[in-house]
Amino acid sequence: MTVLPPVLRTLARYVPSSYVFEGMREVMATGRLPVGKLLWATGLNAVYLVLVTVFFYMIFRAVKEKGLLARIGA
Repeated sequence: MTVLPPVLRTLARYVPSSYVFEGMREVMATGRLPVGKLLWATGLNAVYLVLVTVFFYMIFRAVKEKGLLARIGA
């Protein structure tokens, strides 16, 4: 992320793959595995999974209450 402009660097902090790529760059440069970056990427993925599950549940419940699922294909 250090090679990005400041605005994109801020956005990259919220993208798990940026930590994976940064970690691989460190592996290639130093030969050691940066476990911290891997844990950050895993943690961000877990947070996003929880958020999208909650969002899906809310939308699914709203669609069921409005009866929109029964109207698909009609």
